[in-house]
Formats: sequence, C-alpha cells, structure tokens
Amino acid sequence: MWMSQRQRRSMTLSARSPSSARRGSEPSRGFARPRPGRGLARVAMAFCLFAAANGQNVASESGTFVDVTPNVQTQLDGRFGTAPSHRSGHTMTRVDEDTAVVFGGLGGRGTVNDVWEFRVAGANWTLLHAGAGAVATSAEPSSAAASLANAAPSPRVGHCAVVLRGDLYVFGGYDPTRGHTNDVWVFKRADGTWRPVSVADGSPFPSPRSGAGAVAPDPSGGTFVIFGGDGKDDVWAFDVDTGVWTMR
Repeated sequence: MWMSQRQRRSMTLSARSPSSARRGSEPSRGFARPRPGRGLARVAMAFCLFAAANGQNVASESGTFVDVTPNVQTQLDGRFGTAPSHRSGHTMTRVDEDTAVVFGGLGGRGTVNDVWEFRVAGANWTLLHAGAGAVATSAEPSSAAASLANAAPSPRVGHCAVVLRGDLYVFGGYDPTRGHTNDVWVFKRADGTWRPVSVADGSPFPSPRSGAGAVAPDPSGGTFVIFGGDGKDDVWAFDVDTGVWTMR
C-alpha cells in the first residue's frame, strides 16, 4: 500500500510515543536539555564570591572600606565591607537610637577582644578597636592602677557591659587563660582607647564571674548595676567616678 512521506512520518512518531511518555516530557525544539548540577554550581560560585567580599581581608584597589583613623575601618555605602567575625557570648550594648557597640565573645579562632560599632540607619559596621595586647588586671586596687597606652581587656566571653556618658564599660567574663574575671574596663569611644578602672582602696568588690547581667539605670550618670552570674544571686552597684563597689 502506497503511503505518502507525511503519513509514514506520522506513523513513526505514533510508534515512538509510548517510550516518550515513559521518559517524561521532552523539551521543546530550540531549547537545550537541562544539565543536573549546573544550577548548584552557580549558587556555590555566588556564595564563594559573597564570602570573599564580606571577609575582613584588605580591600581590593576598588575599595570595600575606608580608613577613618589608623585603628578604624568602616564600610562604604552600597558595598560589602568589613564586619565582625562569627561569634557568641559577646555583648551588644545600646549607645543611642542609631548606635550599638559590640565587644568580645567566642569566635571560630577562640575568644576575641575587638570592638565594633553598628549604625542602624546605614546598616553598616565600623571597627573601633582591633584588640591588641591585653593587660591582666583584677578588682584589687593595686593591680588595676596602671593604664597603658595600648592596653585592652583580655579576650573573653560571658562578660557584661553598659554605656555611660557615651563610653563602654565592661565587667568580668571568662578568659580561657586566667579563668573568671572581675575587672572593670572603659572604652573611650571618642579616641578609641581602653583604660582599666581602678577600685578604691578598702572597697569591697564582687567575686570573679561570667554570665552576669548589667544595667545602667541612668546612661548619663556614673553608676551601673550587675546581678548574678555563675549561679550567684548577688547584686552590686559600681560608681565609675569613685571606684567604689556597693553590695545591694
């Protein structure tokens, strides 16, 4: 029986249809068949590019941050820039409605003692202090009297912090080298320096601890209060002007 070329082609396509159905829908002519894994590779590449751009390495020639002072780095608007490393056990303390300060904590490389400032309006970070050398101090007046130019509290976790008159005050925490601490430090935001706060002669003081809570009843005043830590339930108030601790 004679069949036209069109009829033969129609019968051939009909015979192939069952296997085509088993394979599922074929892509339309003119479109490449999807290749497994290619989309995942693109996602992985994008992630790597983001991770590289959002690290703390020195910026490229195009620049991802600017040097404001020798120890301050800040992000440029609309770009990836420097940011704190991943961490836990740090403090993030309110300065005002647009500013908070982060200190210390436990990161991927151990405990840290750097200081970062976060601005809410611009959603950007500024490195205020990189950490530098730590000075071992405690609440005893004799050991906390000296203030060194490059001093900084030792790297720690579980400390507590408040802001008084625009400056950051840090108490206690756990230092892997020295154990629990009970020292007080102040970070002067205006000049980016740390200073140990001396305790007055004869003043009582709280025992070393981590995990305490702290509050500044009046941020414009000179007193902060701590509570608890390490299972304790004591309450202490510290006057930063006189260096006197009072148990409440």
